[in-house]
Amino acid sequence: MKRPLVRLILDMAIVAGVFEVYHFLKFDRFLLKEDYLNLFGILIFSWVIFSAYYKRYTTSFYTPFSQTVRSLFWTTVATLFAVTLILGLFDITIISRLFVLAVIVTPFLVEMLLYFVHQMFRRQNPVQDDTADEANLNAVGNQSYSWIFMGAVWILVIYFGLIYLKTGAIVLYPSSEIVLLTLFAAWGVSTAMTRKYAPNRSSNIYYQTAPFIKSGMLMIVFVGMAFFFLRLEDLSRMLLFGTAALHSVFETLNFALFFLAKRDRDHKTVIVSQLDANKAPEQKLLPIPAEDLSLNGHTEDMMNVAEVLARISIPYKDDLLNFLSRSVHILKAKKEQISILLTSTTE
Repeated sequence: MKRPLVRLILDMAIVAGVFEVYHFLKFDRFLLKEDYLNLFGILIFSWVIFSAYYKRYTTSFYTPFSQTVRSLFWTTVATLFAVTLILGLFDITIISRLFVLAVIVTPFLVEMLLYFVHQMFRRQNPVQDDTADEANLNAVGNQSYSWIFMGAVWILVIYFGLIYLKTGAIVLYPSSEIVLLTLFAAWGVSTAMTRKYAPNRSSNIYYQTAPFIKSGMLMIVFVGMAFFFLRLEDLSRMLLFGTAALHSVFETLNFALFFLAKRDRDHKTVIVSQLDANKAPEQKLLPIPAEDLSLNGHTEDMMNVAEVLARISIPYKDDLLNFLSRSVHILKAKKEQISILLTSTTE
């Protein structure tokens, strides 16, 4: 049975409980300090938003294992990224990064443990969930994880490449953390909105590359919005906008070339398959025993035919006998089964 509200409350209780435990262990007090109270609000808000986005509250308890792990994993990753971005943008450096990592990763481990316990109980007491919504089992879209990984790597490569072109060395600026967080945030949001890494069955290059073009434009727009509204004037415009623009162009061109090469390879494979399918099956001669082709085993049969032919007078009798000798099925016929029709024309 689906109980979104119950699951939401349970989820928030786990996150809040974990946060309170770590806060008590660190400061020996239950009442949250001001900065950690702000962190708690950011954490709860981000966790609930991303959990709802990945449909963790609307799927059935009987959702397959892979689906549960995937949605919980991406909720954890997105929350960690969002919290880190917000703390970086507002320069909240007093909070320990280890504390932030612990209060986000631990709920993931706790919920995975609860899921395993539920699965064990389910095996002992199997219950059929008739209300499971099959459509939600695939709520988290299938993305090409290799492309996601490469997209993240390209951001780093382009960013540090621009630094190298500018300074002649790969160095980290004091603002590098904010720049990278802004870039990854813009890239992540634009990717989620356009689903550019989701499988696409179209063979048209426009429909294949359109999500990449839209995502690139959105990434630049989001970077510009962050630059303006968050007052990031102190950051390098070349690194911020240059990385976003080059990443968008490079990723789109790279995917277009990959798609064209793959389409050409698949087209050749289809042609070869069609040629193989249209090829006439190889004909094989049926084996015929040698004795069936010899007259030695049909002397008596040949005599039966010759006896019949001896009663009539026809031209080319010898040629006829030679022809019949090559027709084994005729030679095997008894003389009572042989009839010779003599046809002639009269004028």
